Amino acid sequence: MSLRRSAFSPGRIFRVAAGCALGLAAGHGAAAAPNELGHPILRHYTPGEHLFGLTSVTMTQDTTGTMYLSNEGDLLSFDGAHWDYHRLPTESAGVREFAVTDEGTIFYAGAGVLGFVSGAGPRAACVSLVDHLPAAQRNVDELFHAAALGRTVYFSDENRILIWRDLRFRVVPFATPPQSHGARFHRVGDTLYVTALGRGLGRIKNDGVEMVAADPVWRENQIISVEAGTGGSLVVLTAEHGFFQRSADGRVAPLPVDANRWLAGKRIFCAQRLADGSHVVAFSAASGDGGMSFAPDGRYLGPIDTSIGLAVKTVRGFFCDREGGLWVGTEAGAARLEWPSPATVFDAVNGLGQGPVNDIVRRDGVLYAATAEGNFRLVPVDAAGRAAHFERIPGRSELPPDFGQDSSGEANARPSAELNALVQRLPHFVRATIGAVSRVRQESGPDGEVLWVCGEEGLARIEGGRAFPPPVPFATQLSATN
Repeated sequence: MSLRRSAFSPGRIFRVAAGCALGLAAGHGAAAAPNELGHPILRHYTPGEHLFGLTSVTMTQDTTGTMYLSNEGDLLSFDGAHWDYHRLPTESAGVREFAVTDEGTIFYAGAGVLGFVSGAGPRAACVSLVDHLPAAQRNVDELFHAAALGRTVYFSDENRILIWRDLRFRVVPFATPPQSHGARFHRVGDTLYVTALGRGLGRIKNDGVEMVAADPVWRENQIISVEAGTGGSLVVLTAEHGFFQRSADGRVAPLPVDANRWLAGKRIFCAQRLADGSHVVAFSAASGDGGMSFAPDGRYLGPIDTSIGLAVKTVRGFFCDREGGLWVGTEAGAARLEWPSPATVFDAVNGLGQGPVNDIVRRDGVLYAATAEGNFRLVPVDAAGRAAHFERIPGRSELPPDFGQDSSGEANARPSAELNALVQRLPHFVRATIGAVSRVRQESGPDGEVLWVCGEEGLARIEGGRAFPPPVPFATQLSATN
């Protein structure tokens, strides 16, 4: 690889990629370079901002772009600038899962609550559906899951499935073991699959559950997700045994991906597939909390914990908003990550310290950074899965004599006209995160071009050939408050 002062085309990093964005990966293919991703740009939304509840359990978004968050027993909405509180029944312990119909109506189910959101913004109101149930079926103390298919909405507890259509409920008995959290729903195209401990793979048909497969993988595992694979197959993620694939002829076998090696011995609490085909997973407390991210081909990308800037490592939910951001619900509020994204960052979170980054250089395959606090070397993601980070080095013996200075001997050289033009084309939330830019370096290698941008508050790593999403309300809020 080579590093040089940028002759990088300002338009190149903003060209529109064909299809959806690539996974947030250090490289592509079997000969990928070491993973040198920084942490995603993120914004915390702590309980101190809205003063309702600590743990963000689940999240969704309405047709106006407003976010809805279940914080313990409270239901909140956030439009990127203002928080609103929406009253739930006093006996409710909170929403556990949302479902959004094709028409955009938000339904919810949880502990002592079953209903939908009428309206939007500050005027939105929670409307209960409990009174629409038959009198003998109005116990909604422990609803766990919800899903929508077209205009029909499905809810479940450990003994039944409730089907809401045309302003009325149909109750389908569906017993599951105690403490198993009932039937789980998995939408794949126009099919709604149903899984539960002790049962095979089922699907909704004619307001009932039709059994599709009885393989032990389905009966003996808690199924986290079911997704479409290639050639009519299904890709299945289990809570304790990783990914499997069900072929079109019904055979089930472990999916041959690197992710399964990383997931061995872990118990998955929840997971989310991102728009680019990559996955994020969160672990239960028994597995140490935190989580991991994986590329579309199953390669390990890095951890999801405090090493990427989260306030705590207890992740309780994920949600991908329509603007391309990833929301992470934690036991200390929620965070919105710009992820997947061409840009990741190194700063005090991942070892680079405080203050300006004056320059970078790569020598013998190692990237070095000169900052106001001293000199650092970049350590890529290691075999244990620790995120890429910088470590301080003593002295300058490993570095060129003039490293960190321009030709006149002055550090933090004034950006050139070309550099200014390039920097101004970066999204504002990137510039706001790293501060005023002093230097840009371009790196070319087998995995493509990477732009390293040195700023007053950190170092940004930007992958060439990938498009940033257009400015959006939450990104605007992020840049204004980060």
